[in-house]
Amino acid sequence: MLPNISLVLQACDQLGLQYSFKDKNKNLLIVTSENKHVTFLNSSTSFNNETVAKICKDKSFTFQLLNKFIPMPKTLDFLDPEVPSEFKNYVLQKNNAEVADSILSNFSLPVILKPNQKSHGTNVFKCNNFSEVEVAIDKIFNKQSIDYDYLLLAQECIQSKQEFRVITFKGKVELVYLKDVSAANFAGNLSPLHWEGAKAKHIQDEILIQKIQEFINPIFSQIDLVYSGLDIIIDDQDKMWLVELNSQPVYRKFIEENNKQIVVDMFKRILSNL
Repeated sequence: MLPNISLVLQACDQLGLQYSFKDKNKNLLIVTSENKHVTFLNSSTSFNNETVAKICKDKSFTFQLLNKFIPMPKTLDFLDPEVPSEFKNYVLQKNNAEVADSILSNFSLPVILKPNQKSHGTNVFKCNNFSEVEVAIDKIFNKQSIDYDYLLLAQECIQSKQEFRVITFKGKVELVYLKDVSAANFAGNLSPLHWEGAKAKHIQDEILIQKIQEFINPIFSQIDLVYSGLDIIIDDQDKMWLVELNSQPVYRKFIEENNKQIVVDMFKRILSNL
């Protein structure tokens, strides 16, 4: 049983809700309350519809949908020049070198390059010069790699002072934790919680939580996002930025370093809300 399912299960037991498993490994959980059914599959839930889940996974769509309503790092997407022939009409650059030239004409250095639909910091590069941009493009567009993505994102590099994961349900902040790298060492992955010694620090500062709530409120007028994990950065000028949406937040790191009852209580609130 994976951590997310275990946490939901404990919430159900403490609330006295009925539930049943539909698979032998106990990773497909159906929770029943009166005539309502909620499905949990590993880190996936039935809270969001399929379209919303796809927008969350597709960072380019997320940016195009939300950037006019909430501060987000400037982001442009670039299609692999060597996509199959049926997609050639969408190709704007003839080769990787032209992709690199276009990135450098639209962004100052350093620039972040990343695949559009990967997670956990996979193939995310902070590029400080032209050579590093070329290497990153080649790696993201490497069709021999399991991490290949046909769409590359170039993103403005924000000077981050703090990065938070914010869990929301029906537009309300339910849990906030800091991706704390104050005593950590960079281990090759730009995603903060992949640094050696990084911590997931539970945030209980009500003033900060309220500021985050006010910052994210515009999101929910643009997308029917019921349940999410938002990545929020505070830069060196104390400005907040939305980086990504996640419809499948995972709590493994958080419960390693905090009382798991914090997340259980969150799921109790969510399930009671339903």
